[in-house]
Amino acid sequence: MKKRIALLLSVVMAISMLIASVFPASASGIEPRYTNTSTATVAFSITSSGAAHFSVDYTGKANIFTEARLTVEIEKQFLWFFWTEVDSWSATCYERAGFFTHTFYLNESGTYRANYRIEIYGTSGDVDVIENTQEDSY
Repeated sequence: MKKRIALLLSVVMAISMLIASVFPASASGIEPRYTNTSTATVAFSITSSGAAHFSVDYTGKANIFTEARLTVEIEKQFLWFFWTEVDSWSATCYERAGFFTHTFYLNESGTYRANYRIEIYGTSGDVDVIENTQEDSY
């Protein structure tokens, strides 16, 4: 009897593990809910002359937004897997609907990425943090 129960539990566990591996949890369609931010759009591109343009267009929520802070680090790829920082920039804006823009002048061609962090502050004391990386080459 104990062997049958053990065998039955083993089969149930095996089926459970199989189902979990066949149907993984999907993150598609899930977006974070921000407390202080209505929208934020980021753009990064490099011209053929090596001018890297970075911009953020954001809108804070009415009667909640207090401040937006941006930090950008530009990194250059080397040896296929490694990155080295070549420039950085940060700014602060107190307008509820704001726009950050900056141009970095790159010395040599290659693959570059912009690592950015946007912090949107509000009256509740909560901070919305938007972090990501965008990549481009010239």
